Amino acid sequence: MYFMVTGAIFTGGAGSVIIGGLYWNRGTTAAAWSALISGGVFAVSGILVNNVLWPRLLPMWKTSHPDWAWINSLPDRFWLNGAQLAFMAALLCFITYVTVSLLTCRKPFDLNKMLHRTPDPLQKPTSALPKTGLRFFHMGPSFTRGDKIIYIMTIAWTAFFFGATLIIIFLNQIKPLSSTFWSIWWFVNLILGIVAAGSTFIWFMIGGIRDLRDLLKMLSTEHVDKSDDGQVK
Repeated sequence: MYFMVTGAIFTGGAGSVIIGGLYWNRGTTAAAWSALISGGVFAVSGILVNNVLWPRLLPMWKTSHPDWAWINSLPDRFWLNGAQLAFMAALLCFITYVTVSLLTCRKPFDLNKMLHRTPDPLQKPTSALPKTGLRFFHMGPSFTRGDKIIYIMTIAWTAFFFGATLIIIFLNQIKPLSSTFWSIWWFVNLILGIVAAGSTFIWFMIGGIRDLRDLLKMLSTEHVDKSDDGQVK
């Protein structure tokens, strides 16, 4: 729980900034700073309240004001744990990023130019999406067969755990699940995670070494434009 909320100091805002900055042409610098600052402040405040202020100040308040019913009715532990605080920090960052972007954006940014996605005028136009049932997944003509398999497997992985989580929450609300069930569930999670992580590590290592070799070969013959500082004007 501690690592969840401390990680949210950065990741809560970074997710909104990275996704919004790369995929939304109305995202602004002010929105990025606002999201990072608001998420960081909320996460730090959650840490202080949950781990310092609540356990130390609440007993003092209850002792000094025994006749105040609303103070004595407060729980000994703060209502929200680290995971819940991290989720709320990410949600706050998302709302802040979208709101500030809409308030400060004067003109949509040309993402295609920044990411060098301007279409080749000599290239013949192709249909944007295949005329099959896979149209739902928005896989364009640039997807190879391997890309499609990886893409669908990634979506299926996320959908499985999301659906399983909803079902488990529903069943647990009807009747609390036993410790045996939770042991089996987390053991299955652990095994699946090890298999997925191990396979991905081997796959990325082989592909990374191959691509690094090709990159070094390409750079040895590439003409470098020293005046290009990466800015899009």
